[in-house]
Amino acid sequence: MKKEKRKKRIKTTVFWGAIASAVLIFIQNIAAAFGYEISAETMTHLIAAVNSLLAILSLSGLLVNPKEVDSFQAMVTKVKK
Repeated sequence: MKKEKRKKRIKTTVFWGAIASAVLIFIQNIAAAFGYEISAETMTHLIAAVNSLLAILSLSGLLVNPKEVDSFQAMVTKVKK
């Protein structure tokens, strides 16, 4: 049962958005530790790029809204019949 929930969570835009944000913050902190500075403008552009990628993946059907995971599967099943 838990594996199914994990699989559903991995397929959500919320999960990947959170992972991407955490990675960007990590990169910014590591860069600061080595004396490099990533500007707020650059971070804004990176976040916008990640959001665009998540939108494309959602539209292609690879990622789904977490509240619609079950209903999305039901819709696909109905269409196939």
